[in-house]
Amino acid sequence: MASVKKSLIFIGTVFILVLSIVSFVFIPTFGGASSGPIVFGEWNGKPVEYIQDSFFARQIDSLSSAYTERGVQVDTNNLYFIMRQAYNSAIIRLAILDEMEKSGYIPSEKEINRKLIQYYYSDENGNYSPSLYNGTSETEKISRRAMISEEIIVEKYLTDYIKNAEGLFGMEISTGETDLIKDMLSPERSFYYTSFGISDYPDEEVEKFGRENEDLFAEMNLSMITLDSESEAARIHGMITSGETTFGEAVSTYSTKKRTDSDGKIINNMRKDINILFPDAADLETVISLEEGEISEPLRSGISYVIVRCDGAQEAADFSAQETIGVVRDYMERNERGTIEDYLMTMARDFSVKAADEGFDETIAAMSLVKNETSPMCINYGNQQVLNTSAAVSQDPVIASAVRNEQFFKTAFRLESGEVSEPVMLDGQAVVLTLKEESAADSEMVEIYRQAFGPFTSEWTLNALADNYLSSAKHKDNFDATFLRYFISR
Repeated sequence: MASVKKSLIFIGTVFILVLSIVSFVFIPTFGGASSGPIVFGEWNGKPVEYIQDSFFARQIDSLSSAYTERGVQVDTNNLYFIMRQAYNSAIIRLAILDEMEKSGYIPSEKEINRKLIQYYYSDENGNYSPSLYNGTSETEKISRRAMISEEIIVEKYLTDYIKNAEGLFGMEISTGETDLIKDMLSPERSFYYTSFGISDYPDEEVEKFGRENEDLFAEMNLSMITLDSESEAARIHGMITSGETTFGEAVSTYSTKKRTDSDGKIINNMRKDINILFPDAADLETVISLEEGEISEPLRSGISYVIVRCDGAQEAADFSAQETIGVVRDYMERNERGTIEDYLMTMARDFSVKAADEGFDETIAAMSLVKNETSPMCINYGNQQVLNTSAAVSQDPVIASAVRNEQFFKTAFRLESGEVSEPVMLDGQAVVLTLKEESAADSEMVEIYRQAFGPFTSEWTLNALADNYLSSAKHKDNFDATFLRYFISR
């Protein structure tokens, strides 16, 4: 529970950081920008410039400081994400100012003066300092007034759109929503389970599949000349058929030897591999129909053009060899996953029937299986952060995959005490469950999740706002090209 609390606290901290970036916290310390403007993009014709005292530069300073305060070194990778985040904030800011200009909103002089005193002209006690004001140049006073005016405009927009610190204005959350979150969090259930994975698929079944599909695993005796152009392939084919050169000489002199050894022998030469080399049915038929010593017309194989020669009859696979079984198993795992999973589900179903009759633990012991257990979880399809996410962060990849499996939740949360479930396929494993415990969620945690719902909705709203502006036709994004040009060493 302590780790979950820490996670929620971290989520809240991240949200506050994101909100502060888009809410444009005043950063009176500048620096780090170029003496000349570098334009990263535009909003409705207004540029985002990397230049001294620009909002973009101040945001980069602020984010860089946040990284270093957490002990993270700002390298090239981090710098990209810092500057991209600052750039996105700058675009959103310009978009908001654009919207507010259309609305005709203008902050009052009283509000501007109050903010100026708060951020620039107050002493250590928070009182107005005439000496600080009089010691500021007229140019700086004008610059600060313009900046503060813009900040008030943006703050007004976001306050109306989301909420202020007191929870006023913006989108409201109904008690019905928070009550629903509480209901979804409780009760929590934990489970015992066992599973049947791909490694449990027996070699006997692999061999059976191989023998039933023996043509796929027969080794074909083929050589190949690979060339980069169709015209070159036609020319070389003509030279071979006219006797000007031999196939072997053409391999040595002209072949790029892609997918062949130095003598031109096709390296992966089982029929299953030849099928991949020649996806066109007509070309494949040409290759497998070649008689010994016969060469093909130029054919297409991927990006290459090839001439194939049959060097002899194909050799049947030896299914008594463990190496061949390994090849067949690999093929099945890639191409016959459904066949394997159907078999595993049958194994799991047999276990389920036996366990329901003889007991879950007793059947596991009798079959020498492994008994696992889950952490307490609620019904949280899709791993929503407003609910318990313990399943998704499970160290067991089988359970971690369950968060997006509807059948898992339907099966697990219908179980009665002592009942054994039907199998569910999770991450290539046929899983059988039984209920370990059902209990009410910790009341303190429920309250923490309930309180976190408000910030989450604000974050979703903020993300929707950002996505709307960043994807707008008014946004001309040259960030990546500009970053590459000016900030990546060559």
